Amino acid sequence: MSLFNEKQEPSRNERRTAGRITCSHTKCQFGEVTNLSKGGCRVVAKRPVDLPEGRSVNLQIKAAGASMVVPACLVSCRQRADGRYEHGFQFVGITDEMRREIIMFARAAADNESLRMRNAA
Repeated sequence: MSLFNEKQEPSRNERRTAGRITCSHTKCQFGEVTNLSKGGCRVVAKRPVDLPEGRSVNLQIKAAGASMVVPACLVSCRQRADGRYEHGFQFVGITDEMRREIIMFARAAADNESLRMRNAA
């Protein structure tokens, strides 16, 4: 299963297609969410996530008094110098409206503001 639209996998530096927003006080079921973009997020945890590559999971992201659930696939995992693990998740099967809500959510998490999310219809 290819995670990219291109036939050949891009290099590590070329993979990201969306700008990242650094988050504070943002968590998911696996650990601390350190940044979010419309395409994915980075999660730092004490242990590696036990999730087979390519399998999707519903990330339950909580910040600024709000939460959202986003389907995502684990695309990377590496151990940091401090012994914790950094995980890269790519969001999958999301609509343009969800992408806009993710960005709104990420900006509020970055600014540590409260959020008022619209109900999904």
